[in-house]
Amino acid sequence: KNRLKQLFTNYFILTTNPKFLRYIENIDFMRISTIHKFAREIIKETSMQMGLGDNFAITSGDYVKGQIYEKYLNDFIAKKESENPNFINEIKLPLYQFRRMLVEFSNQLYNKSIDIKKIQEDELGHAPVLMPFFNEIIMDVMIAAEKEYEDKIQESNKIDLRETMIMLNDVINQEQEKIHLEYKYIFIDEFQDTDDTQIDSFLRIQQLIGRKCNLFVVGDLKQSIYRFRGATISAFKRLNATMDSWEEHTINTNYRTDSRLLKIMDEIFRRLGTRNWLPYTYDSDHLISNLNKGLEEEELFQCIPYHGKNNEQLKILVELLKQEKEKILRLEKVRKLSEEEKTIAILVKENWQIDTIVRGCKELNREIEIETKVGGDLYQLESTIDFCKLLLALTNSDDPVYLVNFIESNYVAVDLNYQGLQNCDKKKQTEILTAILDEYFKVKMDKTWHSLVVYVQTNPVLVVLKNIFESLQPWHTYSEDTEKQRFYKSNYELLIEKIIKAYSVDYLTLTVIINSIQINILTKQQELARSVNKDETGIRYLCTTVHKAKGLEYGTVILPYTGQAIDNLVKAITDVNYTDSKLAYLIKVDENKKDCNSNYNSQEEIGQRVCEEARVLYVALTRAMRNCIWMKDVDKKSNMSWSSFLEG
Repeated sequence: KNRLKQLFTNYFILTTNPKFLRYIENIDFMRISTIHKFAREIIKETSMQMGLGDNFAITSGDYVKGQIYEKYLNDFIAKKESENPNFINEIKLPLYQFRRMLVEFSNQLYNKSIDIKKIQEDELGHAPVLMPFFNEIIMDVMIAAEKEYEDKIQESNKIDLRETMIMLNDVINQEQEKIHLEYKYIFIDEFQDTDDTQIDSFLRIQQLIGRKCNLFVVGDLKQSIYRFRGATISAFKRLNATMDSWEEHTINTNYRTDSRLLKIMDEIFRRLGTRNWLPYTYDSDHLISNLNKGLEEEELFQCIPYHGKNNEQLKILVELLKQEKEKILRLEKVRKLSEEEKTIAILVKENWQIDTIVRGCKELNREIEIETKVGGDLYQLESTIDFCKLLLALTNSDDPVYLVNFIESNYVAVDLNYQGLQNCDKKKQTEILTAILDEYFKVKMDKTWHSLVVYVQTNPVLVVLKNIFESLQPWHTYSEDTEKQRFYKSNYELLIEKIIKAYSVDYLTLTVIINSIQINILTKQQELARSVNKDETGIRYLCTTVHKAKGLEYGTVILPYTGQAIDNLVKAITDVNYTDSKLAYLIKVDENKKDCNSNYNSQEEIGQRVCEEARVLYVALTRAMRNCIWMKDVDKKSNMSWSSFLEG
C-alpha cells in the first residue's frame, strides 16, 4: 500500500491531475494480504452463520490434537489386542513416532485444503500389505480424532488454521443471500501456487458477486514448486474450464539478469521442455533482457567438479566464496552495486544441507559468516515465536498447554518430565508448571509467576515486556554464536518497532499485541527480517532453500549437491494425495520399509517428482542476476538429478 501511495503521489506531482489523489484515497479501501488471511476475514464476516462468535480466534493446536490422537490410538490398540495379544508388535515403529506420523498424514491433506473428516471408507482402496489395518486406523483413529478436535476448538470459539480454506469454501457455497461480498477486482499473485480448493473458492466468490467483479491472476507454471501444499500444474486450465472468457497476456522481459546468462539458461530450459519435464517452449517462455552485469563470458555459467567427499565440496565452496567476493569488489570499482547484487546465495533443496554448509564452512574459515535467514521470515523466526509464547502464557497463566510452550521456549528452556505431567489432571499440571516458573522467575526477576502476571497487567505493557526480555536474555539460550544472538535480538527489536508503528502506544494491551502477532504467524504474513551478517564491504553470504528464495534475486547463485537422485521415493516418510474421490498414500511401516495402498501409483509419483524438480531448478537458476555456479560430484552416477538436467 505504501509503495502504491508513493507511486500515485509521484504521478500527481508530475501531472497535477487530481485523479491520482483519488487513487491514493482509494488505496485504503484495498485489502492486501495472504490468501489465508483473506479467507479469515470473509469467515469473520459470516461467522454467525457458521456457528462462531464474531471474536473467534485462529489456532494451530498441535499439542491438543496430539493428545486426542493419543487417546484414540490407545483405544484402537486396546481393541486390537483383545482380538490379537501380539498386535502391538505389528506396529513396528515406536508409538510416539507412529502417532506423529498419523498427525502428519492428516496435516498433509489439510495443507492441500482437503478435509480428511469428509473422506469415506470406500475411497481408501486396499490397505498396505505390510500394515493391513491402516485403513481402520484412518477411520477409527484419524477421522474420529479430527472430529473431536474440531468440536473441542469450536467450543473455545476457535478454528484451526489448516482448515481455513476448507471453511471458506463451505461459507461461500451456502445460500447466496447469506453472503454479502463486494469486490470490484480480485487480484491473485503467484497463481501457480494455489490449490484446487482455493481456485474454486475464488471462482465462486466472483460468481456470487456477478459480472461487476473482475478476476486478475498472475503466475508462471515453470515456478510451480509447492506441490506438497496442493498446487498443481493445471491451475490455469482450471480457469479455462469455466464459461468465462479470459484474456491472456505473456510477460517475458527479465529486469534483473544478464542477457548473456539468460541465453545459456534458455538452452537448458528448452532441453527440459523437449523432454516434457518443464512447461517451456521458446516462443512463449524464453526470457529477454538488455542487461550486461560486467563479467567475462566464461564467468557467467560455470561447472565446478569435485570428488564425492563432502569435505572436498566444502573446501571448494569456501574458495568459490572468496573468488566471488573479489569479483564483486572489482565490479564495484566501475559502478555502485545494489544489495542484491552484493549477495552471494548458496541455494539448496533441504534444511540439513544448510546446516552442513554453514557449520563446515565456519570450521574451514572463521572469517566467513554465512547467513541462513532470508527476507519474508520475520513472523516465522524463533525470536517471534518465542515472544508469542511469552505473551500467550502471560494471558493464559492457568492453562498448562501455554505454560508448557513457554517453558520450552528460549525464554525459559527448562527440561520437563512429560510422563509425570500426562498422568495428572489439568489443575495438578498447572500447579507443577507454576512451581517450575516460580522457581525460575525468583532467580531471574525476584518475582513469582503469579506476581509477574499481575505486574504485567498493572504497568505499561512495552516497559514490562522489555524488562522481561532483558532479564531472561533468551538470545543466550537460542545460540552460543554471537552473530546468531545479534540476529535474534535485532529481529525482536524489529517486531517491537512494527507494533509501535501500527498501534498507539497509549492504547496498547497484551491482547492487542497477541492478536496482531498470532495472526501474522499463523497466516505466514510475509515481512522482511532484519539482516545483520554483512561485513564492511556490504557483501553477504547467504545459504537458503530454493523455496525460500522464490521471488528474490541475488548477484551470484551457487548450487551444491546437484548429484542427488530425484527419481525415487526413499525420503518420503508419508505421502498423501486425494484426487477423483480416491485417497492415495505411502507410509513408513518400520525404520527401513515403506508401503502404500492400492490407489497409490509409485511410477506416476516418481514422474511427478522429476517434473517438479525441473521446476525447482528453474526457480534456482533464475534467481541469478550476474552469474551462476553449479558443483558437480564426478563420483556420483545418478541417472536423474540436477546434474543430469544441467548437462543435458
